[in-house]
Amino acid sequence: MLPRIKDADLKTDFPSTIVCSITEREPVALVFANRFIEVDEEGMVLPEDAISSKLDLPIITGIPGELLKQGTICADKRLKEALRALHACKQLGGNFTEDISEIKAGPHGVSIVSLRDGCIVVLGDSEFEKRLKKFFLLRDTIEKNDIVTKVIDLRFDDQIVLRSTF
Repeated sequence: MLPRIKDADLKTDFPSTIVCSITEREPVALVFANRFIEVDEEGMVLPEDAISSKLDLPIITGIPGELLKQGTICADKRLKEALRALHACKQLGGNFTEDISEIKAGPHGVSIVSLRDGCIVVLGDSEFEKRLKKFFLLRDTIEKNDIVTKVIDLRFDDQIVLRSTF
């Protein structure tokens, strides 16, 4: 099957009709590995085309390019975590996803760079939904009361660590 096709279904409507239903894969992020590579929500590496580098999607960094084979689902743990965090942001954060500049995937987990908030949100490597709920509950309070915070670390169960760049 072609990499941009997620599902295809053919049905016959006798005596003389064939009904074809095709579902396309939609890119949700661009992975930067010396060039921009589109991936869908499952980690399928989509074929490069003329508009790949022009798409306005969150950029995932930290994934080695040699792991991204066109037409295959990348099984790299870091990419899967980054996509899970992105999915959680979409589910919980409304417009927050539109302001994501970069999702950094590394050996110690995921961090999100937000343009709107002008900060880095450190999620770690698990419990993204729980940690993001905590962030979205306190986001406005942090924004109103603190103008120097540049890193919001959510990796700890009973606390949020705010760090400035000083």
